[in-house]
Amino acid sequence: MTPTPIVAFLFTSSRAALLERVAQRDAADTPLYGMNYIPGAVALDAQTYTLMKLLRRPWLLSRLWAYDIIIAQDNFLLGFLVSRGARLFGKPTQWWCLNMTLSNLLRRHVKHPIRSFLLMHFWRSYGRILCLCEAQREALDAAGLPKRRLSVVPFGVDAAFFAGDEESSRGEEEFVLSVGRDAGRDYETLCEAIAGTNYPLVIVAGSNNSLGKRVPPQSTVRADVDIREIRDLYRRARVVVVPSRPATNAAGSDCSGQTVILDALAAGKAVIVTERSWIREDFTGGEDLIVVPAEDEEALRSALSDLWEDVALRHKLATHGRATVVSKYTTKHFASRLRELMQTAS
Repeated sequence: MTPTPIVAFLFTSSRAALLERVAQRDAADTPLYGMNYIPGAVALDAQTYTLMKLLRRPWLLSRLWAYDIIIAQDNFLLGFLVSRGARLFGKPTQWWCLNMTLSNLLRRHVKHPIRSFLLMHFWRSYGRILCLCEAQREALDAAGLPKRRLSVVPFGVDAAFFAGDEESSRGEEEFVLSVGRDAGRDYETLCEAIAGTNYPLVIVAGSNNSLGKRVPPQSTVRADVDIREIRDLYRRARVVVVPSRPATNAAGSDCSGQTVILDALAAGKAVIVTERSWIREDFTGGEDLIVVPAEDEEALRSALSDLWEDVALRHKLATHGRATVVSKYTTKHFASRLRELMQTAS
């Protein structure tokens, strides 16, 4: 490995437009995974390296060996080809996998031995797997992946983008906000909890998210909302709720709700979340946010009632939660941790 590694981030689609918007402070830099804080790092488009293109033009693979480290969220087969090829031809390239879903993938494919074998075979070839929480690292360790290649790098968001300034914030309004398209969201329990109240509810979700059979009449459901409008919704909401399915449910990402929770806290909002092990690692329940059991509509309704009426409690949680995010969980912190790992890579 060179003293200053040549680093590339492989994204599922082009980040050119996002980079422009980030430069103009018109979008959050969170989807860049800290790339913009790593000197010399470049963004690659995974569409350039699809399997069909590699079959027609196999020399494209050699372009990736020009980098010392390639960081990617998925593209498991490509990662395997890059890693094996680099070792075969004596190249220094390492494939680093950003672990968003690996634990859940193992659970989903546990009854399919061939799929499970291929996944583990791919992952063992990688130079490093970047876990966002200790629970992920423990799950992969238990599955048999080499400990020396498993690192915990807590996720970070663009806290400055969501914080805004005093003049741009309209202050609290009377609605509950929930945001997220991850398959691990539990909007059904949220709707059941809200149905027993008169709290207006705004949900920003994806078309594949289920809202259950009893959507409260005071609900507004939206999709395809620009990040600037989501930021505005955070600032205006009285309470933000991020409901997730139980951790044993293999749907969605391993740390379902993580980005939205960090964004909402960065925006200075009181947040209610569903119990997850990664939340205990990163936050203190009752100080940074309110934690309720999974699929417990009564507990969620009670927590909502407490926050809805208690201005002082909302202010306390919002202040403490935002301070925690700003001091530990920003994209700059994420990039700094990556740089530390890069200096020890071999």
